[in-house]
This record gives sequence, structure tokens and C-alpha cells, in this order.
Amino acid sequence: MLRQVLGNHVTQAGSLVSHEYLRFDFTHFSTITKRELLRIEELVNENIMDNIPVEISEKTLKEAKKEGAMALFGEKYGNVVRMVKVGDVSKELCGGTHTKNTGEIGLFKILKEESVGSGIRRIEAVTAHCALDWMNRQVLIIDELCEITKSSPDVIKEKIIKLQETIKIMEKEEEKLKSKVAGDKLQSIINQSEEIKEIKIISGILSNTSIDILRVTIDNLKSKFLKGIFILGSSINGKTILIIGITKNLTPALNAGIIIKEITGILGGKGGGRPDLAEAGGTEIEKLGDAISHAVKIVKHKITNFVVD
Repeated sequence: MLRQVLGNHVTQAGSLVSHEYLRFDFTHFSTITKRELLRIEELVNENIMDNIPVEISEKTLKEAKKEGAMALFGEKYGNVVRMVKVGDVSKELCGGTHTKNTGEIGLFKILKEESVGSGIRRIEAVTAHCALDWMNRQVLIIDELCEITKSSPDVIKEKIIKLQETIKIMEKEEEKLKSKVAGDKLQSIINQSEEIKEIKIISGILSNTSIDILRVTIDNLKSKFLKGIFILGSSINGKTILIIGITKNLTPALNAGIIIKEITGILGGKGGGRPDLAEAGGTEIEKLGDAISHAVKIVKHKITNFVVD
């Protein structure tokens, strides 16, 4: 079936058959499309339903090859081999046990297709009761999704796509709202900022603010103030975020990456970055204020003891 769909270059490269599932490795140099997988399934199941007799015979290796039996590349065979013939569909050398006819297989369902090496693909599948059990589980999942989305199986895909689009719109609106709230809170933080040697030091916590909004906020502060050091933190989804931004004209004397590493231990995490922008994260939410205070202390000390042009 693989050769019929993918081409005559396909040869077996390994296999495993158990009570739970089977896998088959073979040579092929590209991902198998869903359409191709469905066609392989269709062909296999057609032959299963045809209830083709399985004939097993012992022959000399020369006789078997002369009759067109396929042998595994690299496999060593004795003078007498076991040939398994499935009607006009398959003729192979194999030492394993087999069904008396294809109908005993019942049903064939591919679960997975993947690459397992250069030029080697693998198909994992189930048959008989295992295949039926798997399909019944999928039906139950679809039924549950239909119940949740209040739709029917024939339109559930469209319903889920619409729900995803709605969620994206809501997430964008939520980000806009968070950005506005962060902006209002930021103005309050700016109003309470300090200035040493004409260097603006702005620090504070913007609660429930994502790292992306913090980055944008830092960029905005850099464009607003000629000389500045900006230390902002947030706690979101059970984790702390701390970001330090420094205007480039101060980086010869101050390095955000070095400062952030001095305070990551307080947050119970790790961090790093460039001289003008560094980030840290951790799990010690209640210590975020302490970390920011410590960062401000380090900055003040460096500004006081070094000349900044």
C-alpha cells in the first residue's frame, strides 16, 4: 500500500507488532500528507474487507526471490525461507505469525506518522478492537466538544474557529485595557520619581502587566527622558518580572545586565541582558518590592561614586 501511494522507492526499515499497536519504519524522504495517509488507510481497509486468504509456504531463498517475494535489505536469510503471500497484494519473506485471512484484522487506523531518521519515516497504527476503541474515544471527544460549543459534528470546526477569533479579539481588548491601566499607574510612578545629577530614576510596580507591555513602557520612557534609569516590575500568572532600562548615553558608566544579575537572587530566579536593557524573572512575588528597592540602591550608589557625562 505504501508503494502504491508513495512510490516504488519505499522499502521496509524495521517494524514492531504488539497487542496494543504496531509500527512500521520505511524509506521515504518527505512528510506524508494527510491525504496520502488517508489513501493508505483506505487501501489497507479495502484489502481487509476483501477477506483475502493468507498463504504461508517454505521455499528456498532463490525460489522465493524468483517468485517476487520482498526481502528486507541487510537481513540475513538461510537457504530455506518462510514466504507469506496475501493474494496479489503482498508477497514477503517473514518469520512472524500471521492471520489466516485479512478479514481477521478487522480494522486498520493510522495514529501517527513521523520522521525517525534521515530518509526514514515511521507509521504507528492500531487494528481490530484497539482501532475500534480508539475511534470510539474520538467520537466521545467530538460529542463533548459539540456539547460544550452547542454545535453539531458537521459545523464544530467552524464554531471553534469563530470562538478562537472571538478569544483573540477579547485578548486584544484586555491588553489595551491593561496598557491603559499600566499607563495611569506609570504616571503616578513618574510623579514620585527621583533625580540625581540630572539623571531621572523611575522605579515601581505595574501589577498584572505582561513583559511585552513593560518593554514598550521602557522604550517610551527612554524616548521621553534624555538621561534616565527605569526599573519596573510586575507579577503575573504566579511569577515576577523585573526589567531595567538605561538610556544609551549612560551605559558607559551603568550596565543594566550587571545590575539585574545582582538582584535576581532576591526574586528566586534568573536574568540578564544588554547594558541598556535587562530582564529577570522569579517566583518570589512578595519580594518584588525588595528587589526594586535594592536595584535603586545600587543605581544611586553608582551615580554618586562615578562621573556620568
